[in-house]
Amino acid sequence: MSSIGTLTEIQRFCTGDGAGIRSTVFCKGCNLHCKWCHNPETISGNIQTLYYKNRCIGCGKCKNVPDAQKAEVCPTGAQKKCGYFITAESAAQILLEDKVFYDSSGGGVTFSGGEPLLQTDFIAEIASILKKHNISIIVDTALCVD
Repeated sequence: MSSIGTLTEIQRFCTGDGAGIRSTVFCKGCNLHCKWCHNPETISGNIQTLYYKNRCIGCGKCKNVPDAQKAEVCPTGAQKKCGYFITAESAAQILLEDKVFYDSSGGGVTFSGGEPLLQTDFIAEIASILKKHNISIIVDTALCVD
């Protein structure tokens, strides 16, 4: 049975998170809460609705809608769902789609966050699948986990 993780996104064609062309897997959840965090939307391990005041046009479409559905009705993206559940197998399949780019550039996959090691079973399962395809793996961690 494939383990389930919580991500904010899988960002493809990254060049700043390790050698070559990479896909960066942004995991939800961090136990540090650093004030200088580059990805504050990943601190909470829960799926959230983010609000961008500068995008709101005051249309009121979200006024009488449950919080979980506000992002779905917002026409301007002022409210955006942040986070989703995915199985390790499904995440690995998405990452394998870019194998040709990893191979040709010396790249691979970087697990970032948040703190990816808060989801160790999920990350280990994906890494195991990727290693069978000789894909380079980097785990960007603060190592402040058990």
